[in-house]
Formats: sequence, structure tokens, C-alpha cells
Amino acid sequence: MRNQFGRRLLFPTSFSDACFRTTPVLSEWMDDPEARLTLLHVYDTKKSSRREIERQLHSFFAEADQYGRCERILLAGDPKTQILEHCRRHRYDLLFLPASEPTGFPRIGHRSLRASLLREGHVPVWTNSDFSRSGAKRQSPKNVAYVMTNEPNWKEHCVEAAAAAARWNAVFHVIYVFPVPDVDDGTLAGDLFTGRDAGPLEALRAIVSQLSVTFKVHTSTGHERFEVRRLLKEAQADLAFMSSSKAMTRGLFGLRMSPVLNSVQCQFVCFPDNPRPEVLEQPRLVDQLALPDAG
Repeated sequence: MRNQFGRRLLFPTSFSDACFRTTPVLSEWMDDPEARLTLLHVYDTKKSSRREIERQLHSFFAEADQYGRCERILLAGDPKTQILEHCRRHRYDLLFLPASEPTGFPRIGHRSLRASLLREGHVPVWTNSDFSRSGAKRQSPKNVAYVMTNEPNWKEHCVEAAAAAARWNAVFHVIYVFPVPDVDDGTLAGDLFTGRDAGPLEALRAIVSQLSVTFKVHTSTGHERFEVRRLLKEAQADLAFMSSSKAMTRGLFGLRMSPVLNSVQCQFVCFPDNPRPEVLEQPRLVDQLALPDAG
């Protein structure tokens, strides 16, 4: 059973401390013999010479060259524009965008590069919380979580997360927060795991049995932002998969990563809400599994 997710990796690096701290994580993903890594840097021609930047790019994460599956690309111009255009011209499974250090007070209407690429790049994004700025150690995840949604493609995302858990022999945790019921109604909507709607539970059991992973389900009712944070900590998640709609929030200072990410010491893989059409046409791991139609 072939899982192509996480094979073609793109890391737009700014040579920042956050980028250097991400290299141990890249090494973990590159342990897959079929993984391919592209290191991309976008520079301002008014501030730096190409020769100088080329030297920095080729010295950054030099050990990646030992894999023999790493290319380095240098582009000039606006970082957001160039990265988005590069993603449109090439197919990548995962875009690495670590949390950056704050450079000043937030500005009204400001949109972070990380949030912009997550929203407009149409590529799954690996990121981490601002809380995880300490030096990263190279170690495989022991607990992989999937924050479940009611979206139609939840099975595909769940399969990718479960496959990651199987890859690292980690425990797989499924997290779901039920909305607070209407006080006038007094009843919960259809339960995803018990009662009338057992389809999702059957699909989940089929996924974990065919991928041979140990799994646990964590559920709660309440305010999603706070409950997801609590359940991620309860699961001791090292790596969590979620949709970009769960990962981003809009506030006074513009679009930014959700406080959920910034309050949990964890790595995250965020799925785009609208993946590129050609990506949808590629063979998917979920299509290789025998799953029930319901749910």
C-alpha cells in the first residue's frame, strides 16, 4: 500500500533561527527513501547580491545533500508571490512554514506570510506553535492526533494522519469536539461515535485496522478552541493534523494562526480547504482502503 503524502517537500527558508530549528524535523521526513526536498529562498535584489545569497543557501542544512534527494532554488522578488507561483508550477505534498519570531507590534489588517500561504497555497502546511521556539530535537512523534471535522473529505485527512502514525509507530488519537447544544433544543446533534450515526465510527475502525495503528478517541462538548487545546494536551500530541479552517482565525490584526496552535507545544499539518484540482486527480491512499460508504 503506497502512501504518497509527505514525499515531495518544500521548505521556503529565510535562514532565520526558526528555520534552523526546523531542520531536525526535515531529517525525520527525509528518512523516507522516496522523499524529495526542495529548499527555496526568495531574496531582494536591492538588499543582497545573488552570489552572497547563493552561498547562504548552499550552506543552509548542508547535511541534506547527503540524502542525494535535495535541490536548492533561488528566486528574486516578493516572497509570497514567488512562493505561491512556485507552488502553482510544481506539485508538493507538504510545505514547511515554521513559526517566526515577532518583529514588532501587530498591525491592523496585517496578514502573516504563514497564514497567507496556508490560505492561498492550496498545499498542506507543516508548522509549529510559537510555544515551540526552543531548539528542536530529532525524534519521531510518539502521539499523532487528527482533529476531526464534519467536512466531506474527513476520511481522506484521517487516513493521511493515521498513515503518519503508522509510519512512526505512534499512537493515533482522534479528537472531536461536539458543539454546545441549543438551550432551547436540549439535545445534541447526531453523535459521530455513538447512537444513531455509527457510520464515522465504522469508517474509523476500518482505517486503523487496515493501517495497523493503535488508536484512541478523545471527545468533549464545549467551546471548540479551548476543548481542542485541552484534548491535544490530554493526548500528549507531538504531531496533529487538522483543516486550515481550524488552524486560522481572523481578528483585529488580520488573518493569523489560531491561538490553539500557539498554546500547545506540538507540530501541526494543516490541510487546505481548497486543494488544487490536479491534486484531487492523483491516486489517494484513502482510495486504496476498503471503507464503508456511510459517514
